[in-house]
Amino acid sequence: MEGKDYFSSSWLRVSFEDYEYARYNPVPYDLANHLCEWATNYHTDTPHVLDYSMYPDLEERRRFVQSYLSSTGNEVQDGEVDELIDDVEKYIANHIFW
Repeated sequence: MEGKDYFSSSWLRVSFEDYEYARYNPVPYDLANHLCEWATNYHTDTPHVLDYSMYPDLEERRRFVQSYLSSTGNEVQDGEVDELIDDVEKYIANHIFW
């Protein structure tokens, strides 16, 4: 192994993805972006064209937000789920950012 260059440019490649997560964003912004990803099909020639029929319905968004809020181990208080969903919906147009 002596003399072996393990950092040869012939195999070393760095790829950056999800630039929108490269800095701090408000939680509702990040959650809205995540939900928009549900409407994205990256296995087509037009992944930038969102199919909002795949966007999660209100019941699914409630389950997701409930799970997100409870991931801290704390009990979710009345109204927290609806309040965060309302905040998330304000950012839903964040896909224009792309």
